[in-house]
Amino acid sequence: HRQELLDFQMNDSNFMKMIRMSQSLARKLRKANRSAATAVTAFTDLDSTVSPEQRKMWESEERVAQETRITDPSAMDIFD
Repeated sequence: HRQELLDFQMNDSNFMKMIRMSQSLARKLRKANRSAATAVTAFTDLDSTVSPEQRKMWESEERVAQETRITDPSAMDIFD
């Protein structure tokens, strides 16, 4: 009897998750869309303060880190 109750509870829990999944995903998508605008604004503000020389240096560092990360994982430390 105990096993039957546990099975029933798990089946009910999974069923409820399944039928509520679309509502949850829709809510998360709306939140992500609202946050995206804020992120774009913040990036634009930050990007406008960077000099072209600094940007080139960062891009070079990123390229080196991406190229050497397989052999040297510590190369990715520049992103910390």
